[in-house]
Amino acid sequence: MNSLDYVDYIRNVGYCCVCYHRGPVDPHHLISVGMGGNRKKQNVKHYSCIPLCRHHHAEYHNKGKQSFEKYHNVNLFELAFHFLSNYIFINYEDINED
Repeated sequence: MNSLDYVDYIRNVGYCCVCYHRGPVDPHHLISVGMGGNRKKQNVKHYSCIPLCRHHHAEYHNKGKQSFEKYHNVNLFELAFHFLSNYIFINYEDINED
């Protein structure tokens, strides 16, 4: 399983997991890759990505995780788990071949 493929999967979900607006999304890392961290190399932290529209991505960074979750009444790690488990289900056969 390639973590960069997972980031591409999130990028291509096609909707924001907060407002469900269809369109381009940013893969937002709930577990930070870190300043200066290479996002183009495989990293287990990529599996914490969720799709956020530009508006909600900027809002998350302005409010912080707790305020954002409270305001939108969401649990972002629950959403991340949903996306990751869906990705594993879709790619089950490919994963078992490795």
